[in-house]
Amino acid sequence: MNTTYIQRCMCPIPVSSEYRLDETSDSMVKVTISDGTTQLTTDMMKTIMHFFRPLVSTRTRLRRSWVDSKDANEYPTHVPSLYIRDDVTEEQRASILFMFYPFALSDQLARDLASERLIGETIEQVLGRQSEFWTYLTSTGVPTISRDCIPLAVILRGDAHMQADDMITMRKRLTRALHGTLTLLVMQHYDNQLWDLDRELAKADARIQVDEKFYVFSVVYSSRMFMVDINFPVLERDKSTKQYKWRFVNAEVMSKVWGQPPVHLHDRVDIFQALLFIEQHTYLLSRQLRLREEYVDPACVVELPYTGAGASF
Repeated sequence: MNTTYIQRCMCPIPVSSEYRLDETSDSMVKVTISDGTTQLTTDMMKTIMHFFRPLVSTRTRLRRSWVDSKDANEYPTHVPSLYIRDDVTEEQRASILFMFYPFALSDQLARDLASERLIGETIEQVLGRQSEFWTYLTSTGVPTISRDCIPLAVILRGDAHMQADDMITMRKRLTRALHGTLTLLVMQHYDNQLWDLDRELAKADARIQVDEKFYVFSVVYSSRMFMVDINFPVLERDKSTKQYKWRFVNAEVMSKVWGQPPVHLHDRVDIFQALLFIEQHTYLLSRQLRLREEYVDPACVVELPYTGAGASF
């Protein structure tokens, strides 16, 4: 994996017909206030999606439309389905407007509008303000997670002038906040293998592949950067004790850095695609772990000893 992983995973996404312009027509949709607020929002979304179709295609290996009309069952499960699922809110679907529609009339005004506010608001809208499967972290103090939250993604707003050492500290902070969730993934792996929790782990156990969906996201952003890591458990032999132990590893899968605000258009495309990717994975993992069916109190999870963030690979 590397810092272009998410961009390389970009693929056509299914979008219901109400958000697609007629592909046989060259004319853009005419938006009028008389259509009503809902129709106005829908029409603006159509226009934006129509505009970004060729832009996304040329920035990736797609060489075809970003917005697709195929049946949802024809897509791999990791492909974002925000625009066809029934369990998302209208605010989540309209998040594309906040990211792309409000372009400032001048460069000076654009610089005055904080880029981190643009990104932060889009994160909240895409992931869902009421969702219990992601949370914000503060950059100082002890990382705390609400008791009614099982974080499959944690978000931290950093400082525009962060240095390399600051990023190391931020990563450790994010991984520490995800420790309970990563322990839950290990427990689910034990359950899948019908293992007892006090099992003495061996080399043969380390060869058993952990479920490919068993990873969670951490995001750091500021007015000048947007970074995404995945965090996952690994069973490996401890060199000092010669015993097999679980270690939690983080790997960077996206890193976007730009100069002065505002966020460039092509960077907005990449950021929005990454958020769709994160939302889809959170949706899939929460269903696989049955978190939407039954509440799991994070405080009741028997945590493994914390060993800190591992190295990226």
